[in-house]
Amino acid sequence: MAEGTPRSAAVLGIDVGGTKLLARVLDTSGTLIAEERFSTGRDTTPDKLLRLVRRTVQSARSTAEIHAVGVGFPGLTDTLRGVVRSSVILNGWRNVSFAKMVTEATSLSCTLDNDVNNAARAELAERGQGGRNMLFVAVGTGVGGAIILNGRLWSGCSGLAGEIGHVVVDRAGPRCLCGRRGCAGPRAAGEEIARRAGTSPDHAIDRALNGDGLTWQAIERAAALLGRAVGNALNLLDVPLVVVGGGVAALGDRYIQLVERAVRSEVFPEIMANCRIEAASAGYGAGATGAALLAGERFGFEVRRPGTRGASG
Repeated sequence: MAEGTPRSAAVLGIDVGGTKLLARVLDTSGTLIAEERFSTGRDTTPDKLLRLVRRTVQSARSTAEIHAVGVGFPGLTDTLRGVVRSSVILNGWRNVSFAKMVTEATSLSCTLDNDVNNAARAELAERGQGGRNMLFVAVGTGVGGAIILNGRLWSGCSGLAGEIGHVVVDRAGPRCLCGRRGCAGPRAAGEEIARRAGTSPDHAIDRALNGDGLTWQAIERAAALLGRAVGNALNLLDVPLVVVGGGVAALGDRYIQLVERAVRSEVFPEIMANCRIEAASAGYGAGATGAALLAGERFGFEVRRPGTRGASG
């Protein structure tokens, strides 16, 4: 950047997951100015994550004038208070006022929400009118969901609507970290696929894309259980669109077809006749993009439909 060149006004979106943190800087036109990625893990405690966020903010400030920060977190959140209630993905999180911690550490206004809610925000921005009523399901380290009704995120009276990963699909299944048995998350997500395939989550997708039969057996089982949860949700919501995102959705059409087949066996045919099941279109960075959109909405910084022009490493 040339000396004296005015820097763009922007917001910073941070998506925290079980294996990575992805940060995106968006300006008012939705242009992606910068992007950065760091590794996380189950031992990413509040203090460790705060250090990563401070490092991310410092890097973002070298590229743009940052007005606010949005964070997507893999767990139960209280968006209005900026509190992480709990997480079954990361250890050490219980009623943590993380938005306040970020503000005190960076002097930037900060808001947070569940990571899948943010990914659904990005999907809605991508689809426009076509996404005004949808169930968004993210399948990665765990399974999460979000509900869009009449063009707005429906978070429910407690802020926890859409937690499809905790729909029970197998009463005889293993105990979930939430305390119940047989939740869809531990049975249908990437960690379970990798365990059954005898590999690591990082390698399971690659093995499947290379045609490994054992891995596809694990994927088929996981897709059937996910379809059971989605079918139950559709019988309640009767929305015209289910969007499947997250790392496992990178398996493509074959995986989506497996999920759809399972959904059809669970849902009323009249509902399924008016519903499409599709892969997400907002891309792998949807969570970070949605976090930036959330920050813009919360703090009055207008961000138009996101794009990918001008991205830098």
